[in-house]
Amino acid sequence: RRDFFKVRTPHLAVDIKVIESSDIAKQWKGKTLKAAAVNISAGGIAIERLGKELPFTPGDILALIIHLPNEMVPIEGKVVNIYQLENSEKLRFGIRFIQHNLDKLSFNKNINCIVKYVMKREREMLPK
Repeated sequence: RRDFFKVRTPHLAVDIKVIESSDIAKQWKGKTLKAAAVNISAGGIAIERLGKELPFTPGDILALIIHLPNEMVPIEGKVVNIYQLENSEKLRFGIRFIQHNLDKLSFNKNINCIVKYVMKREREMLPK
């Protein structure tokens, strides 16, 4: 059951850095990984990466920079699930937004930017 409405995200780039990780993700600590957003809500984001190499595991804490159309939004998230897409070389990661190192004011401001984007996408998807 979802707490927030999610929308598909065409062509949103996401930069990712590992903050806290399992043994698997330690090799990625300090490096910026690139991904594409699939969908987004005020509660989290689904991203896809090409390749079968598993850079994260559930529970890993990530710093994300989401490239919205007119701004870049820094936010932190926790990996909650991972799927190998059928007939594809892509992995999909479900990430829940969390307030980890960001202060409450910055976290809420950044969530608000995401909510505005979601609402804009909802209006774009309405039948004309």
